[in-house]
Amino acid sequence: MRNFFVVLAGLLILTFIFTLSRLWADSPEWIKRTNVAVEVETDEKPKYFLETIQPLFGSRDQDEDVVFFSQTRIAQKGLRPTYNTGLGLREVFHEKYLLGINVFYDYQELHKHQRGSVGFEAMDDFGLESRVNMYFGISDERV
Repeated sequence: MRNFFVVLAGLLILTFIFTLSRLWADSPEWIKRTNVAVEVETDEKPKYFLETIQPLFGSRDQDEDVVFFSQTRIAQKGLRPTYNTGLGLREVFHEKYLLGINVFYDYQELHKHQRGSVGFEAMDDFGLESRVNMYFGISDERV
């Protein structure tokens, strides 16, 4: 019975993706920064997620070098939903380098596990990326 609901959820998500793709050309900018995906691996349960990254102020579109943004993600693998939300700040230097900092809150429903994180990132236009994240537990119980 559980597999039925997983398959049903997958079909609903695929229908949603198909509908979005048909409306993509006329959609507002915030929709274009929202991703819906299904990841399937051999011998693993499928993973579904909805993720959005939205600028709060500043934007590369407005020829500004700094952007403050929010990022929210809902993911589910089997019957294990996980929710993440956070804020970040990124700055572009010399049109080649990006430096960023972020803070996130994560909640995993199965064990009621909560944690926070602080992260730093650096990227360049040659494809090099580096990310460092520090996590700290918020839940009373360790899982």
